[in-house]
Amino acid sequence: GNISVKVLRYKQETLITRDGVIGYHTIRPQIVETTLKPGDIVLMHSDGIRSTVNYIEQQSLLEKSATGMANTIIKEYGTKTDDACCIVMKYLREGMRKG
Repeated sequence: GNISVKVLRYKQETLITRDGVIGYHTIRPQIVETTLKPGDIVLMHSDGIRSTVNYIEQQSLLEKSATGMANTIIKEYGTKTDDACCIVMKYLREGMRKG
């Protein structure tokens, strides 16, 4: 289905995505690049999650772990009529691995 990708930093940046279903018709992939900085959060979710949410205004959500954020986003912003998928990546700093 349709996927949304956002980078959360001091503002919310939405990366360009192309709607469509794999195998339904030919979709030309488009490469979009951005530079990540320590503290950035990359959020990718399906169209089963409301896309109009401004996550930057949700400080308590941003303070959760990546897993906690994904679970909360699905629970709080998932639609009742569609399946939902959410992936969250927190970029800590170069060379640092967290558990």
